[in-house]
Amino acid sequence: MNSRSYSEKVIDNTVKPWLDEHDMEREWYKFMEDGAMPHWAIYTQNKKRESRVPALRRDEWPAFSPDLNPLDYFLWGYLKQKVITIFPAASFHQRKQKINLQVYDGEPCTNVHDLEARIRRAYEDLPQQMIQRAIDSLPARMELCSIAAGDPIVKWRM
Repeated sequence: MNSRSYSEKVIDNTVKPWLDEHDMEREWYKFMEDGAMPHWAIYTQNKKRESRVPALRRDEWPAFSPDLNPLDYFLWGYLKQKVITIFPAASFHQRKQKINLQVYDGEPCTNVHDLEARIRRAYEDLPQQMIQRAIDSLPARMELCSIAAGDPIVKWRM
């Protein structure tokens, strides 16, 4: 993905419409991005400025901060666990050739559209209290990151 496609798909089609819908509270929101090149390209920076997207600056958030991002420390792992169980083949050669994916409803996933639909269904079935617990753990995670001097907090396991 380059800066133009990122700007179109994320800034123009997702973030800006959401912010426009919540315009009265715009000053309360900050858009957070990681260190991926499309996020910091001049084209993207100009697009965010033109679209009035209040984004954190690079120096306001660690570039690679999975311990401070609920999508990284909770959601992706949860969805992967919920959606895909990998049944390894008998040999390394067989594993390289094909991995049988059993997905969500117990049936093998046959194509990308099927996989996407199953991921969406698992996301939609996500209990709100699990999301809230992930959000509520952020202050403690921030404290642990501070104690760990920026090192990963896996050793501190929440």
